[in-house]
Amino acid sequence: MTTVIFDTLQFVKGAKEAGFTIPQAEFQAETLSKFFNDGISIKHDVSILKHDLKALRHDLKRDMRELKKDLIITMGGMIAAAVVILPAIFKLINFI
Repeated sequence: MTTVIFDTLQFVKGAKEAGFTIPQAEFQAETLSKFFNDGISIKHDVSILKHDLKALRHDLKRDMRELKKDLIITMGGMIAAAVVILPAIFKLINFI
């Protein structure tokens, strides 16, 4: 996690000189300090996302292999059924 050093006292002094009241400057300094200390974990978050995406990609590839296998089996069964049934249908048609 990235650590950011934020000088709240310097910020309050600068905000006061810029025309903010002390309570406004303190509130802003506190809010920014919380954001910098608690809200910045971008590198860690990206690392977690990369890991999650890699796992998702692996799962997706596995699922696609399974679907391909199932499709091949289904199509093979349909072709086998057609090879068996069609000659029987042609024989039946010739008898009629």
